[in-house]
Amino acid sequence: MQGISAGKLRNILHLADEHGCFRMMAIDQRSSMRRMIAKQLTKGEDDVTYDEIALAKYYITKLLSPYSSATLTDPIYGYPNCIAVIPRDVGVLIAYEESPPPKTESGERLLKLINGWSVEKTKRAGANAVKLLVYYNPYASESTREQTHEVVRQVGDECERYDIPYLLEIVVYPLAGV
Repeated sequence: MQGISAGKLRNILHLADEHGCFRMMAIDQRSSMRRMIAKQLTKGEDDVTYDEIALAKYYITKLLSPYSSATLTDPIYGYPNCIAVIPRDVGVLIAYEESPPPKTESGERLLKLINGWSVEKTKRAGANAVKLLVYYNPYASESTREQTHEVVRQVGDECERYDIPYLLEIVVYPLAGV
């Protein structure tokens, strides 16, 4: 019988609560978190430090993670600084996309993976799933759409190889003049 593997199913079940509902808390934001902290501290975005972002994520995760069935975090500021405060019965998802996404001259958003991170590292870190945020516009150039599709396929293949669930978050964005 083919279908979902026992390991993948076990990880999916760990993301849900006792009623089978997904009550996920997302704290994987990086560029928007930097902007919010800069505004709160009345300083420039470039002046916000790694420690300030990590500390904000630490306290938010510590306060809210116990009320979620799973916590979505990032491997840069979140996971290494917050894993100890995520309850053992709360699942963990780790984001794999770069934030903010690079843009072309015409404003098309490209999908770029976090440099130095991988599905294998996500699995070894003990996460229950990989999350990939994809900004998509069906009117983007063929090369941008193909690049996005290729990265989505690549991550899917990696997740299949490492037997870990793959959550794809698609956000449609506007393009000027379209």
